[in-house]
Formats: sequence, C-alpha cells, structure tokens
Amino acid sequence: MVRVRKRKDRDAFAAEEGEEVTSESEDAESEEVSLGGSSTDEDEGVESGGGKGSRRETPEQKRLRLAKAYLKSMEIQKEAEQGGEEDGVEEWDGEGPAPVDISERLKVEALAQRGHYQRHIADKVVPSGEGCRRLICRPMSRSGGGAFHRKSLTGVCVPSADDTKCYSVSKCGALVGWDLTELRRNNAFTARVRDCQRADSSGGTSTATSGESLYSVCCSDDGRLVVTGGHSGAITVWDSRSGDRVKVFDKGHKSEVTGLTFQTGTMQLFSCSRDRTVKIWSLDDMAYVDTLFGHVQGCMQLDCLRKERVISVGEDRTCRLWKVQDETQLLFKGTPNSGNIDSCCFVNGTTFVTGSQDNSLSLWSMFKKRPNYTLHGAHEAAAMGNPCKSWIHSLAACPNTDLVASGSGDGHINLYKVNPEEQVAGDRVQRVCTIPRVEGYVNSLAFNGDATVLVAGVGQEPRMGRWDRNKNSRNGLFVQRLKVDGGDDA
Repeated sequence: MVRVRKRKDRDAFAAEEGEEVTSESEDAESEEVSLGGSSTDEDEGVESGGGKGSRRETPEQKRLRLAKAYLKSMEIQKEAEQGGEEDGVEEWDGEGPAPVDISERLKVEALAQRGHYQRHIADKVVPSGEGCRRLICRPMSRSGGGAFHRKSLTGVCVPSADDTKCYSVSKCGALVGWDLTELRRNNAFTARVRDCQRADSSGGTSTATSGESLYSVCCSDDGRLVVTGGHSGAITVWDSRSGDRVKVFDKGHKSEVTGLTFQTGTMQLFSCSRDRTVKIWSLDDMAYVDTLFGHVQGCMQLDCLRKERVISVGEDRTCRLWKVQDETQLLFKGTPNSGNIDSCCFVNGTTFVTGSQDNSLSLWSMFKKRPNYTLHGAHEAAAMGNPCKSWIHSLAACPNTDLVASGSGDGHINLYKVNPEEQVAGDRVQRVCTIPRVEGYVNSLAFNGDATVLVAGVGQEPRMGRWDRNKNSRNGLFVQRLKVDGGDDA
C-alpha cells in the first residue's frame, strides 16, 4: 500500500529541503493521480484548466458562442467599411437580436450559398471608360516556342474563385493561360502545357497534341483543374498550377467534344459531344460515372449550376433539361424555323437562355414547354455575305443575376436584361448595351464572378466549322471591363 503525504507534511518537508512549494493548482493536478496510477472517470466532465466544479461547454453553448462571435465580427467589419467613427452607428455587444443590416446580410449569404439569391444588375452595367482590349497570343520566341493561338479561339473560361485568371483554347490545339489583371499571357502555365503536349506526341500516345482542334474548356471552382475537349473525343484534365497533365479520358465520346462544364461547388464534370450523348465524370475519383441519352443529332453545348440539373442543346433543334438525380429529362422544342440551337446558359436554377442559327434568342422556364419569350433579330442580319455571321454562336450569363451576353459574327457583343416575371412579354428580354468593334466570330463568352469583366474568344472562323473566314479579324482574346453603377444590390 502506498502512503500519500498530507499537504502540511509535504510543505514542511519541502521547506526543510530548500525546495519551492508548489501551487494549489499543481497540487490538485498531482492529487488527480489515483493510488492505482490511473485517472478517474469522474474528472471527464471537468474542463481542463477550469476551476473546481466547472463543466465542459455543451454543443449548444458552443454553437451559440460561435454565432455571437461571427455576428460581432460582421459588425466590426461593417464599422470598418463605414470608417469606424461615423456618428449614429449603434454598437452591438453580441447580445439580443442582431441589427437589421446584419440580419439581411446573413440572409443574403444563406440564399447565395444555396444559389437562390438573384441580383438585379443589368440596368446598372455599362462598359468601362477604359474600353476594350484584344490580346493577341504570339509565339514566346522567334523559334515559335510555347503554345499560342495560330487559329480561331473556340472556348474561354474564368475560375469563379480567382477571376484574375482566364484560359482559352483554339483550333490549333493550344491551351493558353491569361492574367486578366495585367492583361497578358501566363507564360509559365502555357509553356509547361506545351512541353507536355510535345513530349506526349513524340511517343505516339497523346490525345492532346498541337494538331488536334480543341472546341471546349472549363475549370473547377477553385481554379485548380482545367479540362479541355476537342476533335478526337478525348477529355484531358490539366493541373493549372504546374501545367501537368493529370488524366486523359480517351474512351468516352466517339466524336468531337463540343461542351464541358462543372457542377457548381463540386468536382462533377459534364461533357457533350456530336455523338449525341451527355456524359458525367467524377474528378474526385478521376472516373467515368454515367451517360445520358436523348438527343437524336449532335449535342452542341451544355451548362450546369449548383443543382444536379444540366441543360443541353443540339443540332436536333431541341433543348433538354436533365434531372440527373431523378434520371429523367425534360424536352423543349424550338420553333419550326429556329434552325440548330448552338448555345445555351443558365440564368438561375429554373430559367435559361438559348441562341439559334436563325438569329433568335429565347428565354425558357423549366415549367413550360415553350419559350417565355423569343427575341428575333438579336444581332444584325448579314445583308450580304455568309449567313453564319448572324448565328448566335455564344451565350454567357453572370450566375444568379439578370445579365446575359450574346456573341455572333456581326462585330458586336450584346448585353441583355432578362426577367421572366414581367407581365409584358416584350419586356422579358431587353437589350441594355452593345459592345462594338469586336471584329470576327465571337465563339465563346465568360463573365467573372462580380460581372466586372467580360471575356470573349474571337476568331476568323466559326467555332465548329469553316463556313466563312473574316480576313479583317485577328484571332485573340477580347477583354471588356464593365462598371456596375450604384452597386450590385438586388
């Protein structure tokens, strides 16, 4: 049996030996050891470092404490934005109901996170006074080193997490990274991708060589992965930081890959092709998931937002909305004279826009089989020359806003305000602005996250063919700064 000294005996013994007397907390810790040398179960409810009898914080108390701290930080941030010393700013101590402005901000953040918050900014958007810039991608050296666009650009994309970057592809097979802040090419990424392509093609196993036309590009929300697809039907995944090729899906589509998009907030990839299918891929597992059948002719473009719903359009003059989770599809037919539908984009979770070869732009709701409204003559018709100049080759929408952009071959980019709730049908799609002097075919469009930059991939030829060639145009990236007057509050 082990004998334990009492406190007074220990203190007296320590004083005689000239040692320092321990504090009560240290004594308490030493007395927590039982005679058997193991800790007791009764002390599990006592918080470490706390006083005698104090209990651990319950999950409810922790959530309440963190919520108060978060609201307090928002109040501090608001005061900092307003200057911190303005009169009439009421301080909040984290107790009681939060101020109205903070409650509204929390509500907006919650709705935006679920993709239900709609911002009305189309009436406030105007082209910036800085004007537009066309970035021409030239060889990095006299010997022609590095990737550059020798032919028409066919696709552009902007990462939602880092809207200072942009990626473009072209018919010559080049994938080029851009810096939108300095308006120049990201040489490090571009050179690395080109080196990888050359090394693969020399071995005879490459599916992304410089001779293959690339028709589509997209990037993950965090900007870490860039995905390209083209003439061979293969889908190539690139690491945007190093330029390394991560994965090649070369046994999926049997024809050209015409469209690529990510589901917002996930690593689930959707692709469409002229083989009439839409395929699903998981880039978390780098694996094929499923194939969606329905189109009777080639599928030309697709888009997806936060929900597992995909819209696709094709040469069969139809638009299909795929409910992946339910394994069902909704069929939307264009007008008899609409021609092929070449482009589409989601406005929000239930509303989308399509562009046709008859120069018409249609606004759709997933709850109706026919368009809510069709704007005929969206672009200037080609009085003389090739009719493909008036086709709507590209569409882009700033997600969860009422702002939509369309591109054709008439030398202009149009911006529209869309509102399916308007009682007057003609007010549901209104042109609010036109960006002139865009010589060439606008084959792809993309907004950054806050609609302050519009990027367009412009070429001398249409995206999917060589029906016409505009010799007055130059292949390059078109960047237009936008200004939102009066803020972007809904």
